Amino acid sequence: MVLTLAKLIEAEPGRMNPSLNNVAAMDTITSVTACVVNELGGSIVPRIAALDGSALIVAPFGDPPVPRQIGLLQRPQNRRSALVEELHSHLAAASGDYRVPDYR
Repeated sequence: MVLTLAKLIEAEPGRMNPSLNNVAAMDTITSVTACVVNELGGSIVPRIAALDGSALIVAPFGDPPVPRQIGLLQRPQNRRSALVEELHSHLAAASGDYRVPDYR
């Protein structure tokens, strides 16, 4: 059975059995991160949400940590294909062990 990332995010805290007190719903990752920075709680967010230089503690999620696969889309005969190739190159380099070397 394959679980979506959303279902894994819901299931993992249940397995860990922490004491949760849900008091707010946020529409954006930026607002969630701002609440955590201002000591209003904690959250599960993509790693990029903590890369703004704030003093947040980042910990792997899940046991084992849950990887996330993303895709890079472009239109056929895209006039900016060189830019997309460059972006793919940087993303692949930043992905370390999780990179997909050839996306075609």
